[in-house]
Amino acid sequence: MADGFHIAFAVCTFIALGLMALRFAKRGVTPAGQDTMGALRYGLGFGAGPAGATTPRPEILAYRVSGCVILACVALAGLSNLLPPADFASWPVLFILETIAVVAFGVSWFVKGGTILPAKLSAK
Repeated sequence: MADGFHIAFAVCTFIALGLMALRFAKRGVTPAGQDTMGALRYGLGFGAGPAGATTPRPEILAYRVSGCVILACVALAGLSNLLPPADFASWPVLFILETIAVVAFGVSWFVKGGTILPAKLSAK
């Protein structure tokens, strides 16, 4: 029973970290007149940027990649539980995926704080 709670809360935590990393990519106030999916897409950093911006800045790309890696690790961890245990007996797959997810969030956090890519952040 306690193991089920641990897994449920761990999944919620990693999904929240992934969404937070994606949220860092938001470029400003959500434009008015968007439908629900458009507002959600913009809120997670996948909406169109300012007029004339064709390619995302490097930090925006770092946030998107980090968020997607975290969410992919959550999905892969869930899928790894569907495989027979003998396939991964010598590999701690869950811990490897958790480590990748935490490092990906750390990258997005350091980019947001200006520790990584500081010259790009000062151009805002």
